[in-house]
Amino acid sequence: MTFSSSTNYAYINAYNGNLTFGGNLALTSGTALNLGGNTGNTIFLGSSSSAQQINNGGNSISAISATNVTVYDAISGAGSFNQIGSGTTTFTGNSANTYTGQTVVTSGTLTLSK
Repeated sequence: MTFSSSTNYAYINAYNGNLTFGGNLALTSGTALNLGGNTGNTIFLGSSSSAQQINNGGNSISAISATNVTVYDAISGAGSFNQIGSGTTTFTGNSANTYTGQTVVTSGTLTLSK
């Protein structure tokens, strides 16, 4: 799945239950990805049985609300990861993240379980 936006960001909402995205995920240049939704919901990027890539394309990926985020697959690219919301983001899976941007936690919890 490729996210591209003329507004410079793409937004994934988990307002009415959990969301799961499997397969490769890529951001085009100039498109940040914001992950959000309601308390108690979870956004899953990848799956425990896959070995896909999440390429940030030099852009930021941000967990911005009370929604929990589980990232199974490795994040690559020159962009950053931001934990801004009050939820918990968990990096898990067998492949190491290779993104070279900053990891910033301003609120909530970032858990490393690789």
